[in-house]
Amino acid sequence: MPRGKVSTGGLGLLLILLLACTPAAETPPPAAGPVPGGTLLASILTDIDTVNDLISSGSTHQRNVERLLFLELARENDNFKEGPATFEPQLAERWEFSDDGLTLTFHLRESSWSDGAPLTAEDVRWTWQAQIDPEVAWRHRRSKSSIEDVEVLDSRTVRFHFGATSPDQLEDANRGGILPRHVWSGKPFSEWRSAGGWFAETIVTSGPFRVEEWRPNQELVLRRNERYYRTGFPLLDRFVVRVIPEKPSQVRQLLGGSIDYLQILPPDQIERIEADPDTAVDAYWGRRFDYLCWNTRRAPMDNAETRRALTLAIDRQAIVDSIYRGYAKVGITGVLSTTWAFDPTLEPWPFEPREAERLLIAAGFDGTDEDGMRLELELLVQNGNRVHLDSATLIQAQLARVGVRLKLRPVEFQTWVDRLKKGDFDAAIGGWDIPSSLDMSFAFHTEEIGKFNFGGYSNAELDGLLDAARRATSVEERRPLLHEIQAVLHHDQPYTFLWEPQILNARRARVRDSRPNALSAFYNIDEWWLGE
Repeated sequence: MPRGKVSTGGLGLLLILLLACTPAAETPPPAAGPVPGGTLLASILTDIDTVNDLISSGSTHQRNVERLLFLELARENDNFKEGPATFEPQLAERWEFSDDGLTLTFHLRESSWSDGAPLTAEDVRWTWQAQIDPEVAWRHRRSKSSIEDVEVLDSRTVRFHFGATSPDQLEDANRGGILPRHVWSGKPFSEWRSAGGWFAETIVTSGPFRVEEWRPNQELVLRRNERYYRTGFPLLDRFVVRVIPEKPSQVRQLLGGSIDYLQILPPDQIERIEADPDTAVDAYWGRRFDYLCWNTRRAPMDNAETRRALTLAIDRQAIVDSIYRGYAKVGITGVLSTTWAFDPTLEPWPFEPREAERLLIAAGFDGTDEDGMRLELELLVQNGNRVHLDSATLIQAQLARVGVRLKLRPVEFQTWVDRLKKGDFDAAIGGWDIPSSLDMSFAFHTEEIGKFNFGGYSNAELDGLLDAARRATSVEERRPLLHEIQAVLHHDQPYTFLWEPQILNARRARVRDSRPNALSAFYNIDEWWLGE
């Protein structure tokens, strides 16, 4: 460099040039692979109600948390779109059926509970006993109806005995996490429903995490389970679930970096999340449908024509477009259009308000009050579920055009559940995640009234079809039965099947290797890790 340039620039310039020519300290490259450690913070709208799945509400967020704590014998794969679901080893390292298909034997891997006690075949048998106990009243108790006995052969071998063969035997045997007999057998089954807090105080787990602290309605703090069967996993040290009761607050905290993961992102927030380079959206088809449940035990909702009229009066496609921004499709029946058994000949009921009005008049609602209303109904909506609240507002306006006054009643989640189970409602908006077996008995079978058949719907023809589908010994035998089930539900409209939404979750970009799917937002949580 010429001397003249140095002297005219002065000493300051010389120092700048010298620094510019000095090699900078090398910045370490970002990690190329998983880095163990760290705390992931996720949000939840309402707190879980218990850590015991058998007495829980069964909500989606409840099940997602339960899967972090208790493992099943096998892990279900997300492939029920092509055919019945398949499974891979989890607590059981292998299994086999007898030649006649009436027994299923599981061989457990060597594993332990988080307190060091061995997890054995006795835990499996005792869990089954709890699942079928009428006083426990598990919501999926019906799925165990074909199992006649669970036999302990030795500490790591357990055999399920079935009364008949069916395509669901593995799924039925596997459904439900295995529970800790050595701890929870201290409470009689008859007392479980009134002992929700006791389970949290005595909990031991088999999943990737154990409970470190639970502050109800604030946060659930989970710590890495050092005795998890997968050596070296989970990669995270801690998983914290914070109760943030409003979606806007969740979104703000995600964008601000206060939380790392948000379940069920409102569709109108997608662009905002995607515009931020530090956040991302995971969108995928789930196994969920949203519905309007009509209380068929009350007039006039005991009339199928009235229910069909209300469905015809709702412009579901307009709501999908405006609220879901296209991340959903109009519903048809409870058997989702993305599953192997969906009947492609069925079409959604169209938006035909004139026909809706004609049916209402034919059903006897031919007069109107001073406001032009011919019918008044109350709609229960979960407070805090913004998408359902916004949808309910649009539905309210659409029904008013055919003379139906819909009064919205936002309530807390547990109040919503309690009123539905008691039949204390006219209509309610909600959503179901369907089982991979596509058995809709829990929502529509007469025997389920007072449990999860909220609407009290009873149809002897449908009961027979649901029972026959469960007894079917092959997929080929079951498919036409499922088609008939769909036809009955489509005709009777015990629900207005609103839409099949995509699952929208949002995360900080530093959350790596997450693979949420229709089975769980935290499907492979033991492999998640936090990057830069």
